[in-house]
Amino acid sequence: MDFFSSQQVFNALVSLFVGGLLGREIFRIIDKPKVVIQYEALTVFRQHDGVYLSIRVGNVGRNAAERCYCTLTIFDLHKDQILDMDSAHAHENLPEYKEESLDLDYPRYQIIQRDSLHDIVSESLCWSSLGNPPSISINPGTAQSMDICKYFRNEYIQYFIFPSEFGWRKVRVRLSSEKEIRGRLLVCPANDFPTALDFELSICRGEPTFKASPPPLATRFRRTIWRESIYKK
Repeated sequence: MDFFSSQQVFNALVSLFVGGLLGREIFRIIDKPKVVIQYEALTVFRQHDGVYLSIRVGNVGRNAAERCYCTLTIFDLHKDQILDMDSAHAHENLPEYKEESLDLDYPRYQIIQRDSLHDIVSESLCWSSLGNPPSISINPGTAQSMDICKYFRNEYIQYFIFPSEFGWRKVRVRLSSEKEIRGRLLVCPANDFPTALDFELSICRGEPTFKASPPPLATRFRRTIWRESIYKK
């Protein structure tokens, strides 16, 4: 009667272990969510005093993208671009919330001030759903809208207003519209790697212009190999 040698048993166990790991990883890749930022179809909501810009985020994968946070990074930000609350208009016509008790003689509280400037890197935004939650789950085949900013304008002043994880209750920052703004949006599900979109925001003929494009192949490859690069310029 033939018996398996210890080397054969060892090789069989190693093959089973490696095969199990590969199979599990292949299943995870196939079965995971796939978040896409639909930059071609920016959602624009116009008011008499400005324009809201939102962007659709879809899931074309096989599982729900759970607890998706959206974040904002601004490149090459200078403190002179930041408007303090004293320079902002008191009546910016921002969304109101049932639980709020607003003093309408003052603009909404601003988290980042000019004197306390720090880099805006992966700062939370909010979603357009009721109540402007900071995170949301996106089921397969569906899409949700992410609030990017409002372009506020009147006869005296024009600037961009960016929300925070508190929705529009407390805004993240107000930035001058005189200079082009370059930045990055991230959608960060709890069960997958973040999806990134670099953008340029400017004013052309009195209207906000949002330009974005998917990263080139070399950038996507670098982010796959070195995942921390997604958080760098």
